[in-house]
Amino acid sequence: MEIFAATKRVMANFGAKILNTAVSSVNAQQAVLAGIANNIANANTPGYTRRSVLLQNENTGSSAGGINIGSGVKVADLVRYVDEFTNKSLRESVSDKNAATTKDEMLARVESVFDLTGERSTIGGALTDFFSSLNDLAVNPSSIELRANVVQRGEDLVSAIQTSYQAISDLQQEIDDRLTVEVDAINNLTAQIANLNQSIAQVENGNTIAADERDRRDFLLEELAKKVSFSTLELSDGSVNVTLASGLDIVFGSNSRELAVTKSPTFLTGSSPALLNTGVPSYIVFDYGTDSTPAHVDLTADISAGSGTLAGLLQSRGVYSPSDTSPFQAQGVLPETAARIEAIARFLLTDFNQAYAGVDEDPGSAGHQASTGDLDGNTPAVYGFFDFEFSGAKDLDGDGLANDVGSHANITNYASILKLTSEDPRDVAISQDQNAAAGATSFAAGDASNLSTLTALAETQSSFSVGSYSFTGTVSQVYTDAVSYIGNAKSRAAVDRTVSESNYRLAADRRDDISAVSIDEEFSDLIRYQKAYEASARLIRMADELLEQIINTL
Repeated sequence: MEIFAATKRVMANFGAKILNTAVSSVNAQQAVLAGIANNIANANTPGYTRRSVLLQNENTGSSAGGINIGSGVKVADLVRYVDEFTNKSLRESVSDKNAATTKDEMLARVESVFDLTGERSTIGGALTDFFSSLNDLAVNPSSIELRANVVQRGEDLVSAIQTSYQAISDLQQEIDDRLTVEVDAINNLTAQIANLNQSIAQVENGNTIAADERDRRDFLLEELAKKVSFSTLELSDGSVNVTLASGLDIVFGSNSRELAVTKSPTFLTGSSPALLNTGVPSYIVFDYGTDSTPAHVDLTADISAGSGTLAGLLQSRGVYSPSDTSPFQAQGVLPETAARIEAIARFLLTDFNQAYAGVDEDPGSAGHQASTGDLDGNTPAVYGFFDFEFSGAKDLDGDGLANDVGSHANITNYASILKLTSEDPRDVAISQDQNAAAGATSFAAGDASNLSTLTALAETQSSFSVGSYSFTGTVSQVYTDAVSYIGNAKSRAAVDRTVSESNYRLAADRRDDISAVSIDEEFSDLIRYQKAYEASARLIRMADELLEQIINTL
């Protein structure tokens, strides 16, 4: 009887072990199959990272002299297939791509201003036509038709300068307005990342991986990288700090710091620099003060030096130093392009107008007395052929010379307010005084003695200086320099865009190799674990039958 009982106990124990092992296997295979199903369901979900359920041999504990066969299998952990170095490379590449794309798109719009095939008349073509009209007038200086042609070509030149300058200044204003939208998006993203940090820390405090929260956070970090460049540091509780190049943490643990856009930062000690046409530039700041007493840290230059859409916008709009006194001192494509157009406008108001007035009629007297006359013998005013819209005094020092450009209060540019002094063809002053006596003027009918001086200006080497722009050459070469500058900048931006897009695709492919769901692999695993599940289920049935046979036998 004792042998019978002992045999029964051994058989019952092994039978129970077979049954328990089979049950643990069924449960484990179910967990793996559920994980595979989740991967397949989220194959196209943005930001989803492939996961795998890890299985582990069930610990059998100590054995009292018997054979330690094992106690089946259990679910050990859930693994996210992610590589932080790859994710960091991806964020950097997407940041570079967005900066290059933004800048390329902005420069394409600037380049269209100088497009020879477009409907808009270019400054270069208008300059050539204007000086050609002056040459044509030499054939018959008294011709009203030829004089009207000079006036018309002058109006075309003014229109080309104004239209080109306005297009650039409008784009700059558009970019400045867009900064607020981009910064608001950044603040929204950092707030969500901070909330996810808190959730991840709470979940993983219980030794459970916060897979969904981590996926969402990685997705948001990539979205943030599209806007601005930053570095991250993961802490021991699973949260990450997000730090700008300036050293400012915009996310730290479960907290975030909001950036702000302001046109009146507290670090300005004087008046604000001006944009190309109207208004003042916006600065991206962090306010560490209070609502009643703000205190701003300027982040504009640091953000511009990085990558992301925000950097591309700032590099195009221009970065203004608080000490800038001219809109053309800003470092950026638009201010530097506009400075070349402004240089041409100032040339017309100064060099051309002073040549238009002729030599000083009376060097012995104070100021400059014009020695040229129109068809009716009238001498031109200080701003002879070209003028500008301004309600205040134009000849600030009263010397009768058009040398006050750049000194008028409240005028930030002359290109947008340029105009002709008169649209009457008879007022074109190209005659030279024939009377050497001071104070008396005599103009011969049909005289055009001053035309050669005016037409020579097209090939005269001059010095041009506007803001940070400095150039020596002819007025036509200034325009050529503008075309060359924006063409080279657009070409570099296009190359940067192509390279950055290629780098992004490579980084995305590397990330996908690690983290993306492969439907083929998942279905292969699905079949494999389904077979294991079916085998485990059959094992339960077989264990039950075996126990029944043992009992019936004994």
